[in-house]
This record gives sequence, C-alpha cells and structure tokens, in this order.
Amino acid sequence: MLITGGGSGIGRAAALAFSCEGATVVVAGRKPEPLQETVELVEEAGGKSGAITADVTRGADVARLAGQRLSGTYDPCGMRGLFAVLSGLLSVRTCRRAWGW
Repeated sequence: MLITGGGSGIGRAAALAFSCEGATVVVAGRKPEPLQETVELVEEAGGKSGAITADVTRGADVARLAGQRLSGTYDPCGMRGLFAVLSGLLSVRTCRRAWGW
C-alpha cells in the first residue's frame, strides 16, 4: 500500500492504522526524515514498511513513483496493490461517513 503524505498527520496515522491491520505500507513524501520516522513507528509496532521521497505536486515525481512501483524496481516489502491517501484532501468526517467509522 502506497500512502502519500506519510511523514505526518493523516498520512502517518493511515500508515500506522493499515499496518496494524496487516498491510505492508510504503510512505511517500517530500522530506526523508519524517518518512523514516513513520517507517520506524510502523516497524516498532510489528509492521513492514518502506519510504520513497517524492513530491506528488510534481508530475515527474508521480511518474517516478508509479514507474518504480509498476516496474517492480521498488518493492521493499513485497507489496501487492496500490492505494494512496492524499494528505489534506480527505477529512476525518468524510472518512467516517464513507467507511462507517
């Protein structure tokens, strides 16, 4: 599972929540340090995680993310499937209503 904005906020929370449910997560974001913190939190909780530094507002970075994932050149955890949480675009209220939280 690829989660954008995974270095903080809802992206980090999503990474932790999905990993607690057994998902392998790869977090993406602009700054490597907070991404690494998320990876460490996931792994401390017993999950599998990796990180890719990328800015999803830049087309070249998005193409690189997709290219790495689809070509299999970046698959540190045996990921299957693709999912993205675009930080700031979904509110908790929207998620609760849509997913029955």
